[in-house]
Amino acid sequence: MLEKALPDDESGVEAIRQVLAKLGISTEALWKWRRTSEIDSGERSGMTSIEHAELKRLKKENVQLRRANEILMAASASFAAELDRPTPQAPTDQTKVMPLITGFLGRLSVG
Repeated sequence: MLEKALPDDESGVEAIRQVLAKLGISTEALWKWRRTSEIDSGERSGMTSIEHAELKRLKKENVQLRRANEILMAASASFAAELDRPTPQAPTDQTKVMPLITGFLGRLSVG
């Protein structure tokens, strides 16, 4: 709509007024739409709508990955602390093992 009105007035002021009146929108909104259209079509330099959407998606993904990384680091620290704890050693001497086995079998009523 704006492009059709532009040839009548090189500055675009009258074209803007006509489009604003027909659509009932603010001047700033129309200028933003026009700027976005020019960037997307390659007439003006800047970040295209597709690039903007991709950047937004990547920023969101980055936040999610950072959160996941924090969780994994906390879990890793927790597991490392667990591994550092001393574990009780099972007796390896037969004189100590046999009473344990006998006691266990006695509880099971195996004779």
